[in-house]
Amino acid sequence: MTLKKRLFMAISCFMVFISANLSFAGFSQRLQDKSNAIMRNTERMKNETNYKVNSNGNCLKLEREVIKLVNQEREKINEEREENGEEPLKILKVKNVLRNAARARSKEMYKHNYFEHKRSNGDDWATIFDEAKYKIKNKQRWGENIQKGLQQRIPTPQAIFDGFKKSKKHYEAMIGDFEYTGVGVYCKKEGEYYRWYLTQHFMTFSK
Repeated sequence: MTLKKRLFMAISCFMVFISANLSFAGFSQRLQDKSNAIMRNTERMKNETNYKVNSNGNCLKLEREVIKLVNQEREKINEEREENGEEPLKILKVKNVLRNAARARSKEMYKHNYFEHKRSNGDDWATIFDEAKYKIKNKQRWGENIQKGLQQRIPTPQAIFDGFKKSKKHYEAMIGDFEYTGVGVYCKKEGEYYRWYLTQHFMTFSK
């Protein structure tokens, strides 16, 4: 092989190596750019929430999904009860009057800046069902769970549910002998923070 041919082959191999090297570098950079974009998008999603508060201070999606999680817990318990031949829990149905009363209770606590199962005037919380707007005459059993917070993002349904589950009394209400429920959120943004109250009512009506 002549010197000219050997030189030509060496240059060709060098060019192929350089080309492959550049191609790999470009592919690696594209992977890194994609990874960075995913990380930025993940961080953005952490800082944003799809739980929007309407003009009345309510968060309808959050209200619905808290009930969904409570019913999922009741279904899980029913699987165990079925194996033991026990009476199953009823899957809770939404009652609009309970939801509206729960929203009113949440708003009342927000407005008067307190947090307890009594009304702002000292009356028992269940007296709300004596008011014309939320009148219920044939209530048999009833219960109330309440939760509040001050944070940069509206809480997730799972966070609400987990908070109730950690408390024995609140958990007993969630899996209690009830037929109907209603969840009401009242939330307002104060500067960089959301101040929110959530109330869940449970009830069984007399026949």
